[in-house]
Amino acid sequence: MPVAAKRSDVIARVAEALSKDTVRFSDHAMRRMDERLFEFGLDEIDVFRVLKKGRREEEKDEWNERHQEWNYAFRGKTVDAAELRVSVALKANGILVITVINLELR
Repeated sequence: MPVAAKRSDVIARVAEALSKDTVRFSDHAMRRMDERLFEFGLDEIDVFRVLKKGRREEEKDEWNERHQEWNYAFRGKTVDAAELRVSVALKANGILVITVINLELR
C-alpha cells in the first residue's frame, strides 16, 4: 500500500492542539511516562514543553503501517534539562502522543 505524503503543517497543528488542549496520550505513551515519572520525574508538562519549545526532528519521523499515518518526531529539553524525543500523530480532533523517549538513557 502506498505511503501517504508527510504533512507540511505539523508544527502549526501541534501548536493548535496545545492551545486548544486537544493533546491526547496513547496507552503506550502513558506506560512510558509512568516508567519515566518513577525513574526521572518526567510528566505531561515535560512533554508539552518539548512540543512547544523543542525542534522538529524530521529524520526521526516514521510511517505507521498499521494505522496508515505518519508519526512526527520532536526533540527538546525538560525543565530539568533531560533530552526527550516525543512522537505524535496528527488526528482530526488534535494530536496523539505516541511515545516519549528519554534520550539520556541511550
